[in-house]
Amino acid sequence: MKQERSQVTRDRLIEAAGEVFARAGFESARLADIAQLAGVTTGALYFNFDGKEALAANLIQRQSDIATTISKEALERPGEALESMVQLSLDWARLIGSDPVAAGVRLILERPDLLPDISTPYAHWFSVAEQFLRRADANGELARHIDPDEVAFIFTAAFVGVDILSGAVQARERLIARVQLMWDVLLYGIADTRKAPGAARILRGTGATI
Repeated sequence: MKQERSQVTRDRLIEAAGEVFARAGFESARLADIAQLAGVTTGALYFNFDGKEALAANLIQRQSDIATTISKEALERPGEALESMVQLSLDWARLIGSDPVAAGVRLILERPDLLPDISTPYAHWFSVAEQFLRRADANGELARHIDPDEVAFIFTAAFVGVDILSGAVQARERLIARVQLMWDVLLYGIADTRKAPGAARILRGTGATI
């Protein structure tokens, strides 16, 4: 019972920290505000976490775990590879609107020193893109001149760039629309839409112009 209560307290603190870090960033976030939002004392916060950096590292890890989970599910989904890849990127854009993920993404940019390896989040998306695009190539979904590994790099740069710039300029209010536009441009260059109609169909359903 005591262990369960401790886990509940930790979960409340992480949820509160996600909200505060997403809104204020690392430097401006105050532990007193996190504790108050979680409904616990500052002493209880320090009992569960060593301090602000420990909370931030936990949020970064949670963001990474969520990314790994939804990517794995998308990669295991049967059917058209490009369609699953487009859907995954839109799902992730929607998730960035939630506090734990938004906080994790912001903290990666503000405190990359908390990562075991600064390349980890980008390497994850590059690996996922490689797997999707190699499958798309094998399925004949890509145009003949396309190198799937090169496109994986371009996709990762575009996807990460759209996320960072949307957060810096528009507080990610238009992130989903920007990801849709990114795909609107990319699909024209890389896909044989006769073999990959599903991806184009998703974008038509979102109001993109492809």
